[in-house]
Amino acid sequence: ALPPSLVLAFAVLPHVSSRIFSVWSCDGFEASPGDVRYFVHSDLAVPCSGDSATYQRLTTLASGLIVLWPVAMPCLFTGLILAAKRCHPTAPLAVATRFLDAEYTRGMCLWEVAETGRKLVLTGFLLLVPQSLSLLRLLFALVFSIGFLTLLSSTRPFKDASNQFAAAAAQTMLCLTLLLALIFEMWDDVPVAAL
Repeated sequence: ALPPSLVLAFAVLPHVSSRIFSVWSCDGFEASPGDVRYFVHSDLAVPCSGDSATYQRLTTLASGLIVLWPVAMPCLFTGLILAAKRCHPTAPLAVATRFLDAEYTRGMCLWEVAETGRKLVLTGFLLLVPQSLSLLRLLFALVFSIGFLTLLSSTRPFKDASNQFAAAAAQTMLCLTLLLALIFEMWDDVPVAAL
């Protein structure tokens, strides 16, 4: 029963985590000149404000779920991979967790956990930075992605060179996309009179 449930938990981890973090994804609407009000993106009836009892309940629940899912699940994967490394290669635990580390060199068996962490930071934890600071959010995402690309290039965790090339190419494209988004965001912040 462990392999199917483990594979399912691994497959849905990024999506479920992003749904948990979406509580902090707020859209701003100008109620009057200079008065911007923010509402939860997934439910525009809920204001993103500490004054809203509904929003307070949502953030309290989401905070607990963050500990339970986006934090605890990668820890579980780490523990299972490390325990499987102590087993015989044909032991049930080693076979069940093979999908997590089969593509990586022996010394980089935890790379999938690092990759999962990268996904969680970019699709979840960044939503904790308020929408009003979108430039900071993009800058952090870019710096984090460049750091991960550097780590990927220096550690070369994949057994197969073509997988290493594909991962580096995908991470480079992500960095370029974030750089372009940052440039567009900065361009939008330039006053019209300055153009």
